[in-house]
Amino acid sequence: MLFYIICIFGGDAAIITLSLLAGKEELSSYSNTYLIVAGLLLIAACLLVDGVSAFLIRSLPEKWFSYKVKFHKVGKKECKFYEKAGIKLWKDHIIELGMFTAFSKKHVSNPDSPEYIERFILESNYGVWIHFAGIFIGLLIIPFYPEDLLLWMSLPAAVINGIMNLFPMMILRYNLPRLERMRVLAEKKALRAQKI
Repeated sequence: MLFYIICIFGGDAAIITLSLLAGKEELSSYSNTYLIVAGLLLIAACLLVDGVSAFLIRSLPEKWFSYKVKFHKVGKKECKFYEKAGIKLWKDHIIELGMFTAFSKKHVSNPDSPEYIERFILESNYGVWIHFAGIFIGLLIIPFYPEDLLLWMSLPAAVINGIMNLFPMMILRYNLPRLERMRVLAEKKALRAQKI
């Protein structure tokens, strides 16, 4: 959680600092106060467009995000790519936002039940598409800023927003094959228990 917050506010602080120092001549028509406020508003703007996008995706039918939909399956090559990107080193430092969807893996009554694992996969698939949209949705803030702030503020903020969505999306995709294996095992265990 702390890592994620540091990245968001650190990135915004870097954008503000660069626009105040490096862009001083190009942005001389703006006061320092304006640049600081504009930079701070970038956080709110990115969070807002991400939130609206997430709300719209969450309102789509659950059947589209079910474990049964083959489109969501993750292959071995994709997992290998994530491992080469060092996912095992940084995945535990990225915030888990299940609490915003009333689903959190930290508060589970029966993590071995097939129903729970199916729900986990469903929420992961929703999350993948929410973060995938978030990679690009930050670009929507660009037209709302003056054109001369494009390179100094709005574009860097959109890029940071995209990167901050890319990491959770990669983690969710990386975990899906393991969840699928857990689901199959839990299903077999439940069938054996019914036969006894």
